[in-house]
Parts: sequence; C-alpha cells; structure tokens
Amino acid sequence: MERDELRTTLVNHLETLRRNLQVVSMEVLKTKYKKPFDVLRQDICKAATAYTRFLVFDGMRIKHKYFDEAVPYIDAAVKQTKRLKQISDAAFQRQDIDEIESLALALRKEIEAALQPFYMGHMCLYVTPECFDDPPKTPEIYNDATACVWRDGTANGSCSLSNPNPRRNLPHERNIPTISKQRGSRLSHGGQSL
Repeated sequence: MERDELRTTLVNHLETLRRNLQVVSMEVLKTKYKKPFDVLRQDICKAATAYTRFLVFDGMRIKHKYFDEAVPYIDAAVKQTKRLKQISDAAFQRQDIDEIESLALALRKEIEAALQPFYMGHMCLYVTPECFDDPPKTPEIYNDATACVWRDGTANGSCSLSNPNPRRNLPHERNIPTISKQRGSRLSHGGQSL
C-alpha cells in the first residue's frame, strides 16, 4: 500500500474510535462492547504499525547483502525508543494522526542516528580512471551499504544517488531494494505491535 492508503486506513479506524468515545466511555467499550472493540483495537494496531513502519523505513537504503548486519542497529534503536508507546497513546487516547506522523518521523531519525556507525563502516573511495589523469580528479566517497555517493555530508540513504561516472555502473547499483520493501523490522511495544 502507498502512504495515502495506509494513512486513510488508519484515519478511518481512529475516526471510528473517536465517534464511539463520543457516545460511550472507554470502560463501556471494553466491557459491554468488548468483541467489536477488540476488533477495532486490532485494526488500529495493525494500521498504526503499517503506517509507522512505512514512515520510518520508506526510502531508507540498505543493500540486501548488508541487511542482516544492519538489523541489530535498528532493533537496538526500536528497543530503546519511547516513541512506540507515545504512538499508541496518540492513537488510543487522542486519535491524533498528526501526532502519530510526527512521532514516527522522530523514530525514523532515531533509527537513522543508530545506523550511522553501520553506514560509516561501509564508506570507501570510488576511484575512476579520471582520478589518474593529469590533473587528477578527486575520488568520490561512496557508501557500499547504500550504493550512494556521499555528496551532502551524510553516509545514509539521504545522500545523492547520482552515479559519479554515468558510463559505468556503480557496484551492485541495480536492484537495491529499500528496507520497507525487502523485510520489515518488527516495530513493537511490550511484545505487541503498536
């Protein structure tokens, strides 16, 4: 699903919860309307998890061959964050999609920061024949984990994706899936998805 579809699904579930809470208390929902409320709660959990996962991992580049190496960095950031609990509170207590988005983007920054040592471990020079010309061209800094040339001062997926030498393919340049498309990291809080 695309971002708009995921967002719409979550907003619809949050609106259903908001309308229910305008008519009856949370306690009544949990007791008298337990079965339908449990279904709605599960729907909100699934939708919030899917939308958060999309916002956190969309466009984050890691080559498939390095993904298993990156997972511990991602898992450590997810384990340490308080954002998942805050996202759950924003969904169930306030039904606030803007707050959920803001918290998910903050979680993304936490994960990107946690991945910096991983990214830095895969930095190398991209040397072309032009680097041996007279005058020599300065080699580009290349991140092998992301297949990115380091042009904006970062080593992660936000760097320029341009090939420094369009006549040649960068190593493994073709078929680099994003994390969100190859395998999602389980975003959980207390053993349950959001």
